Amino acid sequence: MSVFPAADACPADLCMVGKLLQISRSYVSRLETHALEQLRKGWLQESPGE
Repeated sequence: MSVFPAADACPADLCMVGKLLQISRSYVSRLETHALEQLRKGWLQESPGE
């Protein structure tokens, strides 16, 4: 299991990560969304010709 589950992950996975990091499930989801946005931006900047 990755730290940031897939966007369609069940809430139990988000809850488990939240408990591990001692943060709420909703905050885990917000962090996941932000991290994926940053990865997409970096991906698009590194490979403009593809």
